[in-house]
Amino acid sequence: MSLLGATLLQILPLGLVFAILYIAFIRPQRRRADAHKRMLQDLRPGDQVLTEGGLYARVDELLGGKDLILEFAPAVKLKASRLAISEVVENAPIDEATCASKVET
Repeated sequence: MSLLGATLLQILPLGLVFAILYIAFIRPQRRRADAHKRMLQDLRPGDQVLTEGGLYARVDELLGGKDLILEFAPAVKLKASRLAISEVVENAPIDEATCASKVET
């Protein structure tokens, strides 16, 4: 067996391990990151979102590139980074009557 053949046989297992790791971990993570980036770009006022901190809010206003105003309850608005948004939720438990009754008590 030549020196080149022996070298290739030694490198082949390392290449296979890298290929398996790429397919199992790197590619799915890139897809999730791309989907999250698209979701952040598609945010619109009125969207109900879940923040990274676990708080439900409604997007009130978009402020340029990286910031937005979130409404957590009536008259409770905070400026936040778009990166603080974990996901857009369809049925967020944001109910103005519930929020108002919690504030009053």
